[in-house]
Amino acid sequence: MSPVSIAVLAVGMSVDALLASIGRGAAAQRPRFAEALRTGAIFGMVEAITPLLGWGAGLAASRYIAAIDHWIAFVLLGIVGGRMILHSLLPATER
Repeated sequence: MSPVSIAVLAVGMSVDALLASIGRGAAAQRPRFAEALRTGAIFGMVEAITPLLGWGAGLAASRYIAAIDHWIAFVLLGIVGGRMILHSLLPATER
């Protein structure tokens, strides 16, 4: 990954964790500092571990998927394109 991609991913994940923490704090009846630290630590650990798990899963699966990856992309894009065409032809009330 390029440094720009890494920076964009890091900012996106940071904003995700920030907003989830704000939502958790806003839902609390009587927010406490210790609870805020605990919530921040949990969200921070999850946001740190998630990309590592995804990288590991992608690395493990790449040897099995490499031969058919273009067909997987074709099918997925065909489904998305087909749904877009279908929804463009349906009346607005049936969407």
